[in-house]
Amino acid sequence: MTELSLHDFHCVLDRNMKEKLRDLDMFKAVRSLSGKIVRILQVLIPVMRRELKWGHQRMSRYMNVCNDPDVVRDHVHVYMEVGLYRELKLLHQGLNFYSIAQFTRGLLEWFLRFVEECEGDAFQELQKMFASWAAVEKENRLTLA
Repeated sequence: MTELSLHDFHCVLDRNMKEKLRDLDMFKAVRSLSGKIVRILQVLIPVMRRELKWGHQRMSRYMNVCNDPDVVRDHVHVYMEVGLYRELKLLHQGLNFYSIAQFTRGLLEWFLRFVEECEGDAFQELQKMFASWAAVEKENRLTLA
């Protein structure tokens, strides 16, 4: 049996996002905020890989956690498997993000908006989207395999 290696990833979220993540119905069984963030990132691995392949360079520009100075910001520790953290590090390096936390906040914001737009069918809509991406990729392969 191998020991699971976890990375303690620290980031800052505005309180509104933190509360939305905590209240997310689709991950009711996951009790901790860290666990919910990890589950979201695991679900979004195809999005991360597509962004790495087709995303534009970010030129390491700093972006505020929140543009409203009155919104409270909270420090969050996310305990994720090293493999998931490596996916985030690849994006950080490949697309020149200012920080891994900045990209992670962007993914979480996108996911929360997506869930709102799908009105409860987010997993099904993600599966459709990922299937269409796989079909396009299969059609456009550069190899004979």
